[in-house]
Amino acid sequence: MGRSVSYASGAVSVCYRTMTDDPYAFTMIEEDVVESSKSQWPSFYDVDKWLGRENHAILENRYAQIGMSEYCGLVSVWLVPLDVDDREVGLRDQWIASIRPRFEKFFSELVKVGTFSNGESVYQRRTGK
Repeated sequence: MGRSVSYASGAVSVCYRTMTDDPYAFTMIEEDVVESSKSQWPSFYDVDKWLGRENHAILENRYAQIGMSEYCGLVSVWLVPLDVDDREVGLRDQWIASIRPRFEKFFSELVKVGTFSNGESVYQRRTGK
């Protein structure tokens, strides 16, 4: 069965980017995600957490994690809400909803069109970036 790039369970936004054959391509994308995120949302700080075997959280704040996964030259950049106290759920969800459009504008190069029955996914270039 085929497969596609992974993303963390519970992700509320998943953006897709392609990688070149350059051995440092993933590192350059990761640096771009970190720098862009910290400049737009200064509350994020660096973390190094693995969510399962393939999903690497690289940034975190009180409400969310940003992470990356890679498979065969395709990179997913994802945003996952963190667990918070019941009284903070609304604030967390509102904050995530407020950053989501910019998050997707910054990090989406491709849009997932669909997935075949064998598990392989199809993507197209994002327009209007």
